[in-house]
Amino acid sequence: MNKIIISVTNDLVHDRRMHRTIHTLYEMGFAVWFVGRLQKHSLPYSSNYCSVKRFKCFWNKGPLFYLEFNLRLFFWLFNHKPKLLLSVDSDTLLANTLYSIITSRSLVLDMHEWYSEVPELEGARWKKKIWYVIEHWGIKRSSARYTVNRSIAEVYEKIHGQPFEVVRNIPAVREQKQDIKENRPFTLLYLGVVNKGRGLSEVLEALNQLDDVHLIVAGEGDLITKMKDKCREMGLNSRVQFLGWVDPEDLPELHEHADLGLNILDASSQSYYLSLSNKTFDYIHGELPAIAMNFPEYERLNEAFETSYLLTELNTTSLCDAIRFLQTNDRVYNRLKENCRKARKVYHWNNEKEKLIAIFSGLKIS
Repeated sequence: MNKIIISVTNDLVHDRRMHRTIHTLYEMGFAVWFVGRLQKHSLPYSSNYCSVKRFKCFWNKGPLFYLEFNLRLFFWLFNHKPKLLLSVDSDTLLANTLYSIITSRSLVLDMHEWYSEVPELEGARWKKKIWYVIEHWGIKRSSARYTVNRSIAEVYEKIHGQPFEVVRNIPAVREQKQDIKENRPFTLLYLGVVNKGRGLSEVLEALNQLDDVHLIVAGEGDLITKMKDKCREMGLNSRVQFLGWVDPEDLPELHEHADLGLNILDASSQSYYLSLSNKTFDYIHGELPAIAMNFPEYERLNEAFETSYLLTELNTTSLCDAIRFLQTNDRVYNRLKENCRKARKVYHWNNEKEKLIAIFSGLKIS
């Protein structure tokens, strides 16, 4: 069996895109290794479809973390001698590209975002330049490349002059339970990372004006402590639940206890502006109408299946208006919900994985 090593800088547990990728590559006959990191609060991770390696790094953020991780990965690759490399995002590219050049092994890139334009690099001119150089070097050296949507693919193609395929981050088909009519308040659901530019501060401000609306936050991130403190200061603790990371198997049940998904982002980040978030399809598969941004990919998706109410700008007033509109307008809400039912029959991993299979089937593996 040809050995492929997939490398990420996260702790593996909640990366469902990679879990689906691993399963598909395993079905194709690859011997898969999944490499990431072990953090202080990381949960155990194992899989029937891959071997696992997690680096416990001395540094956990900033340039020293990325340098340490890539050095560890580079030397580890030499000990395990893969036939094929899958580098996930720019932060694993340095080690993978070096190894690929030295050994002439094929390198595949999976780019989840426009990495040099993420909010965390805002105003950091030299850091952006460094990431650009690493990206350009890795992209030019790679045998195949893909990303999560057409908008980001077009940006990378224009900047780096190499073609990119699109493999969207879509869940597998699973049986959807019947709607549960509960005697509960109108409830919003936020899935995903709690970081800068994700709109949670505006959501809490909106809740302060909507006394009958509750919120569930399923995720963690750099701003989670700040959001919890703000929630407490605003007296919202009785209406906001912070669940932390939720097992993917529990998402259907979580969807049943919510009425509206939140998929809001700050337009100041070009990476966010061109994004198509993971939670987009989670909400669709949960038959949960959402509030999203009027960004290119969400407009494109809504043209095919209107599943979201699109905001033209992210602020407390527009958010309050959108929530109240969908809470009180049954006709529009039910139309969005029915469109989710239709869309989930089209957007699922059983269809999307064929693109991944085509990419890896076309590689020359020496």
